[in-house]
Amino acid sequence: MADRAFDERQGQLNEVIRQAAERGLELTKDLLPMDEQTMRRLERRWDQFDAAMMRRVVTAVRMLSAKSQEEDEEVPSQFGYLKGYKQVHMGMEQLTGYVPKSVSWQIGRLHEILPQLGDADETIAERPLPEGAESWFAIPRWELLAPTYGEAVEKALDLINQFSPDKIYSYRTGRLGPEYLRP
Repeated sequence: MADRAFDERQGQLNEVIRQAAERGLELTKDLLPMDEQTMRRLERRWDQFDAAMMRRVVTAVRMLSAKSQEEDEEVPSQFGYLKGYKQVHMGMEQLTGYVPKSVSWQIGRLHEILPQLGDADETIAERPLPEGAESWFAIPRWELLAPTYGEAVEKALDLINQFSPDKIYSYRTGRLGPEYLRP
């Protein structure tokens, strides 16, 4: 029974790939009208076109079927919290002097540092905490900080170093482009 269901799903994948290729062909016709000369150039490179299309299908299937970071987000680490942060170990809180500030305070501080942020919904902090969460935190959308995710991460690290007594050293400075990091 399981083999049959798996075979059916593979058949569905084949159909999705076939339909995507057909839609891609129609879109190509709409966006890139073919004249005689363009068609001849493409015909001389059928093998390259075929190989490029196969690579794209394989890459898309590999990327979209890969285990996402969110599925197994927590991993063991030898690193700890910043100085004085409230730590939870084996379900027991170890208070070391720091308690997260209120969301209102966090939003106010973020506006002082980054006036371009705009409004925020403070009422979210009235909801119950999600399971495993320690507190509510105001985290700006990365798109408001920089044009790319990597640049936004670098800017956030720079701001932490500028305004926090705890310093962070990034071993990835200058290497946070899309080939290294994604949201």
